[in-house]
Amino acid sequence: MTDAGTAAAATPVSVVTVVRNDRAGFLATRASLRAQGFRGFEWIVVAGTSSDGTDGAIADAVAAGEVAHHVRGVDGGPYRGMNQGADLAAGRFLLFLNAGDRLADADVLGRVAARLAAGGVDLLYGDHVADRHDGSARLVPALSPDSIASRMFASHQSILYAVWLLRRFGFDPQYAVAADYVLTLHALMGNIRVVGVPYAISRVAPAGISFRQALRGRVEQARARRRILRHSLFRVTSIFLLQTAAWRLRCVLPGLYERIRRHRRV
Repeated sequence: MTDAGTAAAATPVSVVTVVRNDRAGFLATRASLRAQGFRGFEWIVVAGTSSDGTDGAIADAVAAGEVAHHVRGVDGGPYRGMNQGADLAAGRFLLFLNAGDRLADADVLGRVAARLAAGGVDLLYGDHVADRHDGSARLVPALSPDSIASRMFASHQSILYAVWLLRRFGFDPQYAVAADYVLTLHALMGNIRVVGVPYAISRVAPAGISFRQALRGRVEQARARRRILRHSLFRVTSIFLLQTAAWRLRCVLPGLYERIRRHRRV
């Protein structure tokens, strides 16, 4: 058995999947990982109590030797599970792909690992593909990290965090929806090395928690701007109202929303 330092050097990426009552989503995530040509990663599965056959699907993956760690019975919400997965990671970087999320293609982990091996990175990000309920998909370009004060610039499924960032900050349980935003905000407030790649890293399942609870996510982001960034109430309210208007435009006129978003890739 290798010590922790050797294991981290040998395992560039730890992929953490949190799942509860989503057998189909888990199987989609598993298929995506199995398709990767690059095998220098470990898979950590954190499972809540399920009644839909998810446990059996996980057991199959464990029996096949695909899962490095399997944590059972975690029912405190996805971010608690993501923290527990991060605590077990042997890799130098963490990628969070929850049930239903997939990698963008079969080569993406290899490309990401090659860039990580070149050094000079604490946080790496890229675009993502958003799956729609009607079976279609759209490419969502990442924005500039400089925009973090007003929005999450990339999907967390397309961000690889150096493991030390999770050990220092973790996902704050005070934020049930926006904990990924808060973690990324804390990280970028430090003197860290941020690298963007010009391709999609992940395919994101439709109707994730940030979609289902969009209003709560905006409220939590506003609270973080007041508490962490010390923004004025006027500024926080202005950003909240702009986000709300953008959300409504996205729901009513998604094509126009995407054109505006691409034009404002700053």
